[in-house]
Amino acid sequence: MLSLEIETERAKKKGNVNHLHRHSILGALLIWFVTFAGCAADALPGATTSALCGNVVRGPYSLAEFPDGFAIHGVGGDTDLLFAVQPSASPTRSASVHVARRNGGHILADVTPPPEGFGTPLSIKIESFRRAGLTGTQGRFLLLDNRVPPALMGTAAPRIYRYSYRYTPLTGLSTTLLETHILPLNSGPPDPSMLPDGLVYPGSIALLPNDRVAVSDNATGAIWVSADASLDTWFMTLIDPRFPGQPRGPVEGVGRDETGVIAPYTLLTPAPPGFPPGLGLFPGAHSITYAARTEEVCFAVTWPGGLYCIDENVLVDTSTSPFLKSDAVRVVVAPTSGLGDLTDGVDYDRFHPDSEWLYWQRAPADVAGGGYNTLRRVSLLTGEIEVVASDNTLYSWANEISVLPPLTSDGRLTWVLSSVGQEYNNPDVNILLGGESSYFAPSPMPVVAIFDR
Repeated sequence: MLSLEIETERAKKKGNVNHLHRHSILGALLIWFVTFAGCAADALPGATTSALCGNVVRGPYSLAEFPDGFAIHGVGGDTDLLFAVQPSASPTRSASVHVARRNGGHILADVTPPPEGFGTPLSIKIESFRRAGLTGTQGRFLLLDNRVPPALMGTAAPRIYRYSYRYTPLTGLSTTLLETHILPLNSGPPDPSMLPDGLVYPGSIALLPNDRVAVSDNATGAIWVSADASLDTWFMTLIDPRFPGQPRGPVEGVGRDETGVIAPYTLLTPAPPGFPPGLGLFPGAHSITYAARTEEVCFAVTWPGGLYCIDENVLVDTSTSPFLKSDAVRVVVAPTSGLGDLTDGVDYDRFHPDSEWLYWQRAPADVAGGGYNTLRRVSLLTGEIEVVASDNTLYSWANEISVLPPLTSDGRLTWVLSSVGQEYNNPDVNILLGGESSYFAPSPMPVVAIFDR
C-alpha cells in the first residue's frame, strides 16, 4: 500500500516526520487510489511507505486557491462546496465569505452580505445539506460575525446569521439570508469579580444535539448555549478562571511572507488599555465542537492553552451555576508548550459519530513546535496523541479547522480542512505590522484525508 502512517509523538521525537504535499485534482485522485488500492510494494516519488498497512494520511494539498492574498479565519463545506470566511479587508477584498467548488477548486460567487454588510465574520457551520439535482447541492449554514475587530472587542453586539444556499452548475450559486440573531453583549468591561451578562468577543460556534448552538467567548472564557434552534434565548453555561484571554509577549515563529518565502516572523496582538508595553491579549476559549462518541462539548484554549471537554448534559444544565462546573471539565490535552498551547482550531468528525478522535491544530509554527505548522489528533478514549500532518507551505496559522463530509454515503475517509489565517501578516491582529498587510498569495484551502483501517 502506498501510505503515510499517522505518526505518534514518540515517532516525531525520533525525527521520523514525513511530509507529503499534493496539489490539484491529480492529488485528489491519488488520495482515492492509495487509500483503497491495498498493500503495494511500490511508492510514488515523494511518498513514504509505512511499515504497517494501517492508518493512511494524504495531504495536505489545496482543494482550492484564491489568486490574491487575504486572511481566512473560518472554513466549512459540504460534498460540493467550500466556504472561506475572510474576517477583515485586504488590499483586494472586503471582509466576506468566499465560495469555491470542492471538486476542481473553481471559484464561485461570494455569500450575499446582510443589509448592514459584514463586520468581522469569523466562523461558519454547515447545519444541513442535500443534493440539488444531479450535480448540485443545497443547505443551510450559520455564520458568526463579531462586527468589530479584536482591538474593539466588547463595543458591538455579535451576530449569528442563518443562511440557505443552493448551487447547480446550470444556475450557479445563490445564498439567502434567513435570520439575524443578535447575541447578548456584556454590559461593561470584563470584571473577574462578576459574572459577565453577555459575550465580549465570541471565538467560535458549535452545533449541539437538539438543535442547540454553543458559542465560546475569547475574552471571558465563558461558553454560552442557545435554548433551542431559534437562537432567540441564550444562557451562560460555563465559566472557568482557566479559560479567559490572557496577556503574553510576542510570538516568534516561521511562516510564508508576502513573497511566499518561509521566514521568521514576530506577532504581537492588540492590548487592552492599561496593559504594559510588549504585552498583547491572546484569546482564551476559542474553537468549540461536539464529540458524539463521548457526548461531550470540547474546546481549545489559545493561551495558556489546552484542550478540554465537558459532558454536554452537564454543560446545558441551567440549574447549576456556570462557575460550579469546573470540576466537570476534563483536560484532554494539557497546555504544554509546543503541543497544547497557542491552539485555535479544533473539530470532531460528526460524519463518523463512532470516531474516538478529536482533531486540533496549533496556530503558529515555532521552535517549540518543531518548526512546523502541525495538525494533530487525540483519542478521547485513551488520550493517545498522533501527528496527522506537518507543513509550512500550505498551513499558515490555522484559526479554525473543519471536518468535511465524505464524498460518498459510505465513505470512510475523514477530511480535515484548515483555515489559512496568516495572522502574523494581518495588521488587524499583528500590531507590529504598523497597519500594513503582508499577505502571501494565492490563498489556499488545504485539506488532509485520513483513512482509519
